[in-house]
Amino acid sequence: DRQYGRDRKGSDHSLTDELKLALSDLRYIFANAKSRELLPRQEPGSHYSVFTDGSQEEWSVGGIGGVVLGPEGTPGEWWGATVPECVVGQWSDREGSDIINMELYAVFASIQTWATKLAKKRVIFFIDNSAAWSMPCKAPAGKPGQRILVAAIWRLVDALGIKPWFEWVETDANCSDGPSRIFTDG
Repeated sequence: DRQYGRDRKGSDHSLTDELKLALSDLRYIFANAKSRELLPRQEPGSHYSVFTDGSQEEWSVGGIGGVVLGPEGTPGEWWGATVPECVVGQWSDREGSDIINMELYAVFASIQTWATKLAKKRVIFFIDNSAAWSMPCKAPAGKPGQRILVAAIWRLVDALGIKPWFEWVETDANCSDGPSRIFTDG
């Protein structure tokens, strides 16, 4: 499916809908993305740290949350929310990968929540789900909802001029686990 340059007898060389969507995203990025400024190395601790998490206790209830720490690890803020059942239902019906979507949605919502604080800053995003962590890093999102969320994350990062780094963190070390469950625990 992924090798479109090979000539096989009777092969259909037309673009799939997925490839058309990918090309459309690339066209948007090339036309609208701002050039990135390469900055000199900064001192350790001069960045913001954002921990994000998604939780799912049952198919219809999902929680997301985030914690931000300022430069030098200064005390930060947290937030937590439930994801509307209608949104989770759309993911469940079509994709069967709810938790990955929850994790990506938590990243997007954290950027929105702290947009003013994070704009034009270096930010390390900590994600405890390795599949969700890899998607903003190398964009291997395989499901339509995941691709939409990754594209939304990168568009927001670009619009705010954030200089991001995405890092995996063990679940037990993720301080946003509590906020992601605050409204879903019984």
